[in-house]
Amino acid sequence: MPNQPKPRSLVAAMLADEAAKRRARPAADALADVPEIVDVAAWYSQHTALLHQFLHHAIKRVAAAPVSKQTQRVIHSLGQTHADLMAHTVKIAGPSVPRVLARDGKHSIPYERLAEARAKVQVLTEELAYLQALEEWHPRFEAMSAKQEALAAQFANEIAAQAEGDHIGPGPTRLLEMARQLYEAEREELAP
Repeated sequence: MPNQPKPRSLVAAMLADEAAKRRARPAADALADVPEIVDVAAWYSQHTALLHQFLHHAIKRVAAAPVSKQTQRVIHSLGQTHADLMAHTVKIAGPSVPRVLARDGKHSIPYERLAEARAKVQVLTEELAYLQALEEWHPRFEAMSAKQEALAAQFANEIAAQAEGDHIGPGPTRLLEMARQLYEAEREELAP
């Protein structure tokens, strides 16, 4: 047999060691290691998050390369692979896919949208932490007037104070109010 290693060769010794590690064990022992209950919803959540994180990290790396037809093909291939993996994940999870309800409690949101948003937040948070560690980083706001600069500082303090507490941050209504006040301050400065 030409494909068999020589009896006393290094390859034969390595194969013998590998075979010894893979010795068959009794089925009862193997089955005892299998978990009785698998939380498929938790598995699905984690798997989906990891897929989205992988996609965002991969596209970030590809986007750093010079643009070419090959780059576009790679991005298309990544998107197709991601979609195929997501479809496979949904098929495995079956009815255990978590449901996300909108604030009204009546309409559902596709879980994939939530997982993608979580992954984006995680990736961007990692990037921000990396950039902040690289250099002394401070957010900047290009103010058009002293009033606008004062408003920006006030809003930054307000957001930071809410972030330190249990609150996530200002709600959409408050953010719109902040944007309107900044716009009004700019308009007052530039209006004839």
